[in-house]
Amino acid sequence: MLDRRDPGANIARFYVLAIEANLSGDATLIREWGRIGAAGQRNIESRENVEPP
Repeated sequence: MLDRRDPGANIARFYVLAIEANLSGDATLIREWGRIGAAGQRNIESRENVEPP
């Protein structure tokens, strides 16, 4: 989790990245961002596990 605050420029933002396994064992990337104190936005992206060659 990262946050950026600059009261002089009225900036108060947060950024979150997480990698989690879903119920089928595949990897899920979760990205969240927005203004601190607000709901923000979320993007969820699932990828199938790939065996290395």
